[in-house]
Amino acid sequence: MKKVKAITLSLILILCLVIGSILFYIFLPSKTKELTNVNYYVMSVGNANFTIVEKDFHAVLIDAGSGVDSTSKNELEFAEIEHSHSNSESEQFFINNYQVSPKKNWTKAKKTSSKWAIDFMRNKAGIQYLDGIFISHKHSDHYDLVFEILKSYEQDKTKVIAPLEYDNLKKTIIRNAPNWNGKVDTKFSKKYNFLGGTFENLSAYSSNKTLKTLKEKPWEDPNDTSQVLRFTADGNTVLVLGDLQNQGILRDDKFMKKVEEKETALLIAAHHSSDNSATLKVAELIGQSKYTIFSTTMVTSKWDKFSGGHKSMNPKPITEKLVKQFGNDAEFFVTGDLDSEFSKIPEKQTNSSFKWSSRTNKIEILNNTILDSIK
Repeated sequence: MKKVKAITLSLILILCLVIGSILFYIFLPSKTKELTNVNYYVMSVGNANFTIVEKDFHAVLIDAGSGVDSTSKNELEFAEIEHSHSNSESEQFFINNYQVSPKKNWTKAKKTSSKWAIDFMRNKAGIQYLDGIFISHKHSDHYDLVFEILKSYEQDKTKVIAPLEYDNLKKTIIRNAPNWNGKVDTKFSKKYNFLGGTFENLSAYSSNKTLKTLKEKPWEDPNDTSQVLRFTADGNTVLVLGDLQNQGILRDDKFMKKVEEKETALLIAAHHSSDNSATLKVAELIGQSKYTIFSTTMVTSKWDKFSGGHKSMNPKPITEKLVKQFGNDAEFFVTGDLDSEFSKIPEKQTNSSFKWSSRTNKIEILNNTILDSIK
């Protein structure tokens, strides 16, 4: 009898150890791993975001949009949501009240813009493999280049990290690139592993209350749902703010605590540096960044419609405040033009694309801009 009890207790102990080990690994926080020796390109695409992290011929895109008028409606028929043609009353109720945006189409960039982007990736940056794409939120100036880029790299197992508003994203990709071999990730996770390191979605660290509000109706203001992305390479941290505004997650204590835990070498300003962007508030949290890049253009006489129609996306006031707050040790770059009256940013650091090296923590000025697509 004693022997039976001993065996039973041993089995119970072993079972407890197994269960405990499983629970330990499930709830053990995953470590954040630094990348090494990467190049980070911030492309000059008008009032839009198109940035590339490259390492050893592999790449991850953090947004891929153009500040150029999108393609014609006829060329976008592939992106129409099938459910919009439904005659079912119950299905129509679902469309009107739940996860389908009032804007039913994903927008595709002009062919000339996409061709320019792909040519740069393949022939200038030397990218042979596309590992991942982050779409911060569903505004075309952050994603409209994605579809043709994925078609060009359709044999790769590219993982597309979807924004909170992701309805029919996968269908749209496949209609444009039937042989696409990748997948769409809609989990809105805190961490993703690419290029041998960790990319953090800081927005996902927000409180459950904040995230629940954003997930219920992500189309009400997609800017508020922006993925705020961060990665560290060779000890230098890059923070990309998407179109984060002075509301939503910026008022969430958990999010702000996560943002301020690391100093930043390179900051990509929020919402093309509009006055309602979160750039200044974030700068207060993280302190001085060595570099700040504004993906914007202020003067539209040269860019014409390539400014995305935004004539008031003016980085001047925010830049002045940042310079005043952090002194002249920080450097500022603008992918588009600035008024000539504003001399705080050298002309050579405007109207260009930029290449940042994690190894040297220096920025190289490139001549490539989306205006090359119409030459």
